[in-house]
Amino acid sequence: MKKKLLFISTVIIVLLSFKKEDTTSTNASLIIGKWNYYRAITWTTPANSSFVKKDTTYNKPGEYIDFRTDGKVYSCEWYSNGFHYSTQPYTVSGNNLLTKDSTSINWTDTFEISQLTSSKLVIHTLDKYSTGQTEVWGEFNK
Repeated sequence: MKKKLLFISTVIIVLLSFKKEDTTSTNASLIIGKWNYYRAITWTTPANSSFVKKDTTYNKPGEYIDFRTDGKVYSCEWYSNGFHYSTQPYTVSGNNLLTKDSTSINWTDTFEISQLTSSKLVIHTLDKYSTGQTEVWGEFNK
């Protein structure tokens, strides 16, 4: 019985000694660099409805986001009339990626970092409106 208690106590001490991973610094360092847009998956649900519309949009060659160490993200996205380039401030807080447009003093968009490795980034956002909600997953590759 004493051996069992000693074993359990040792396991508890070892588990308590592990530090919680600092996702902010890990994510902040891993996100740096140029990410090529792969696809976006959008689910739209109208208010008071169980209907869900799913759309998948794949990239146009040349679309990207580029996170820099200066706290700015540079992006190139395709719109109906050609490529559109923009620059926005960003910050990483835990698993949250916050961006804002140049005209705002407040953070305007919050994305959850769902997956981040040295070669893959998946971000997720959920926007709720009086007319329903839209959930978007964006996937990027290096």
